Amino acid sequence: MLKLKIPQNALAVASLALSPHIPGGLEPKELLDAVTQLKTAAKPFRTEENTTGLMTLKDAAKLLALSERTVWNYARSGRIKAVRLSKGHSTSAGRNGVGGSVRYPRIEILAVAAGRM
Repeated sequence: MLKLKIPQNALAVASLALSPHIPGGLEPKELLDAVTQLKTAAKPFRTEENTTGLMTLKDAAKLLALSERTVWNYARSGRIKAVRLSKGHSTSAGRNGVGGSVRYPRIEILAVAAGRM
């Protein structure tokens, strides 16, 4: 498990500041656990896309602990922003843009991950 060095008084102040926004309040230990989980989820993936701040569908699904189909549906509904890197190929039916590379901004995925905790 990740070990964070956050002074106890800083945790107490942060807990007090957040407690009005969280039903039932927030203990310093709970805050530390939440920050540790977020920090662990934010560990960089070792992919080429990480250097551009973009993630593949597979990596995004893994970080969110969701199926790839669910992440794709989130992007389709606008809940997560998707970036198309190429238009794909043409088909004999004349539809351009079938297929292609889609990536997901890392910051969007982390925001969704933080909202699910």
